[in-house]
Amino acid sequence: LGCCVQIGNVESSFGVGEQQVQMFCAASFAGPQNLRWLSTEATATEPAESAIVPAAARQSKKEKPPWYDDPAMWKSNAKKKQLTDKKERIKISPRKLGLIVRPIRGLNLDEALIQMRLSTKKKSVHVRQLLWKMRETCINEHNMDPSRLVLTEIFANKAQYLKRINFHAKGQHGIRFKYYAHLFATITEVPPVEGEVRVGKHYIYGRKISTIKDSLERMEKVRAYEKEQQENEPPRKYTWGKHDRKFKWLKIDPERDEI
Repeated sequence: LGCCVQIGNVESSFGVGEQQVQMFCAASFAGPQNLRWLSTEATATEPAESAIVPAAARQSKKEKPPWYDDPAMWKSNAKKKQLTDKKERIKISPRKLGLIVRPIRGLNLDEALIQMRLSTKKKSVHVRQLLWKMRETCINEHNMDPSRLVLTEIFANKAQYLKRINFHAKGQHGIRFKYYAHLFATITEVPPVEGEVRVGKHYIYGRKISTIKDSLERMEKVRAYEKEQQENEPPRKYTWGKHDRKFKWLKIDPERDEI
């Protein structure tokens, strides 16, 4: 504030008293976001804004759409059902770019964006930029349903290769290529189907993508099968071997005692 303020009963020269100074100290320790401009009109009895949001004011859980139980109620208001776009001259070989986009082919658009956001590949940012631009175009310009968008097609093609000199030993030289690739993607609005688990494909490289409920049901089936095998398994009898010398110390007769 550019001045020295003493906490006490005596007010300073510019009219700030003890209550205002205490408010200033509390706001300073709470953080700069809660710091207010002090004025002579502010009082300690003024209700302070709480940073804690009450439970009633929190955002409620996302409600299911009306067509969730009856897919026949779903109606599309889209101007077109499909959108295709591309991004040209990405500084990467088409083979490497194809390996990046291969796992997300067929997924719903939101999940594909999440996968590219979590990808460790440096060039995945180009894929994410293209998909995000196409998503905004589908929603704002073509009025597609954002919850029914599926990445039906995405692939990489060869772009122009640049030739450069690659210097070898003993005065020799060769050709060094600089690789570029074009990225193409297609997004489709798909209607809901009765009994569907998720939007988009269910399988990725032989692994089924399912919900937590399906995983728990499979775990219960596996546990029931293992329990049944243990109950039906006949009791094992110990056979004496040359490597089992420890039973001599225990004084156990394998022919008499079952282990």
